[in-house]
Amino acid sequence: MSLSSGLVGPNSGRWHSRPTTANATRLPCLPAEDTFAPVNAGDTTADAFAHHNGGVLVMFLLVPVAYFLGTFPSADLVARRAGHDVNEEGSGNPGTSNIVRLMGWKAGAVVLLLDMGKGALAAGVGLALDGHRGAFILGVAAVLGHVFPITRHFKGGRGVATAAGVVAVVFPFVVIVLAVVWIAIARGLHKASIASVVCAALFPVIVLVRGGGKLDLFVTCGLAAVVIVRHFSNLRRLVRGEELGLGGDNPGRG
Repeated sequence: MSLSSGLVGPNSGRWHSRPTTANATRLPCLPAEDTFAPVNAGDTTADAFAHHNGGVLVMFLLVPVAYFLGTFPSADLVARRAGHDVNEEGSGNPGTSNIVRLMGWKAGAVVLLLDMGKGALAAGVGLALDGHRGAFILGVAAVLGHVFPITRHFKGGRGVATAAGVVAVVFPFVVIVLAVVWIAIARGLHKASIASVVCAALFPVIVLVRGGGKLDLFVTCGLAAVVIVRHFSNLRRLVRGEELGLGGDNPGRG
């Protein structure tokens, strides 16, 4: 056999055009050219990290804004339009319950929606920027602004309605359940303070039963604690039989 016939045999053409299995295993399999290019240049890890942290930075810059949103004096403005001073009349608390005592349920509903709107707006912006964590951060800032407003020497409302607005954004089902419980207790006992304290205590329990995470439980317990502590004066009056009823200034109503 000649050298040329040994190099170029009858199967040599097939080796070039259709490699056998044995030869195929020896050949390196090179990836396609477009494999080396990212699918989307904007989806790199660095870009995603920068985008996420940019949103978090914006959110933290909005914390003071959320706080001052919480200081918006809903009850004061509604009461003044009717010639009332919500800080001096009734229980002296600038909140929905006192407006109901002074002006009735319609005016109380206006204050309730305004106060809930403060919490819902803050939590909604936070949710868009950073999910549940953002909703909690800005929502809690709004609640603190309502409860401890710098514009009123840190003497604000009880925080129930504003906290309810935050809950409505993060846990809409929970706020529906708590609203039913609040209405049932308030109508039955004519005591908004009892209804509010019971709902505040139930809030983290319901979240826990529904499988809430550690962050959810931490924040809900914190909100519940703020609401309950702000009702200590109401509870003391309740023990003495001096707590005002929703329908008027008569403590004997329930």
